Amino acid sequence: MLNLQFFSNHNFSLGLVAASLQALTLQFNFVLLPLFMQKVLNFDTGKTGLLMVVSPIAISIFSMVSGRLSDRFGPRWVATAGIFFLGLGLYRVSGLTAESDVWDIVFRVFFIGTGFGLFNSANTSSVMGNVPREHGGIANGVLSVVRSTGQIAGVTLGAFIWSTQIFAQTGQAYVDFGEAPQTALVGGFQTTMFIAACLCWLALIPTLIRRDTTPS
Repeated sequence: MLNLQFFSNHNFSLGLVAASLQALTLQFNFVLLPLFMQKVLNFDTGKTGLLMVVSPIAISIFSMVSGRLSDRFGPRWVATAGIFFLGLGLYRVSGLTAESDVWDIVFRVFFIGTGFGLFNSANTSSVMGNVPREHGGIANGVLSVVRSTGQIAGVTLGAFIWSTQIFAQTGQAYVDFGEAPQTALVGGFQTTMFIAACLCWLALIPTLIRRDTTPS
């Protein structure tokens, strides 16, 4: 059973808060950016899919780097760097326009993948290091639930904000985003991703104020 006393451990709880914000804001990018590429930039599905692979590649690379850096500098600072780069990537994505090209997207999503790769491994290490080893499975389950909840909320919130922004600019609700004027699509997307970046950077607070610990 879940021991509720785990949540009295500030490092454990702060790690969960940071993980939820990270998962929430990352979904803004994974769900909305492909729509932007197809509806605004008129990329086909193959080209869109290839560009979305850039982020997982960066995640794979920096997840391995994160472990080594955490051992050397402590997971708090590595996780903080990860959140910073993730937020920076989201902020840069908010600057995409109808004239953006492939390399504009590659550059931005690479930052997002870098941030996620650095943060996820370090934050998981920090969370797991604040519960007894025999309860590691339960703690990992809680962390997974928090991430999944954040991802679901991110999909819903991201789509809601974008559609709300389109409605605010056009005065009309669209079932298919592709039917909206391009200026409204771009403006709504930029505002939505800027909000995502700000929400992501909020995770700097719980990430910075916790302390590094060793597994018990």
